Amino acid sequence: MAYIVDLIHVLEILFTLTSNDSEKKLTRRAIKVAFNAYHDSNMMRNAHAQIKDFDCKGPGRDVVLEKVVSLVRMSRIDDVDLIRAIRNIPRSELERDEEWHTDDDGRQAR
Repeated sequence: MAYIVDLIHVLEILFTLTSNDSEKKLTRRAIKVAFNAYHDSNMMRNAHAQIKDFDCKGPGRDVVLEKVVSLVRMSRIDDVDLIRAIRNIPRSELERDEEWHTDDDGRQAR
């Protein structure tokens, strides 16, 4: 459940960052910036806290699906720190491409 919610939120941030650049290619740097903005946000911490506290006992997958939908609808507009981080990212930072490196335990290097 967390993977789906996280992926959708990161894609939403990535779209916000790059929506004005329709003729430019998507860079690995832009993806990293979107991931890091989400990873460092209260929105991610809140989503994961709700998932951790979620009791999926109920009538089948509908309960889980409803929870995923409600978490996806969590608006990043409510996360002031996330909005500030997105606004402070210079366009030139998103246009720069780079290699995709990970650290020793497989996590995305910043």
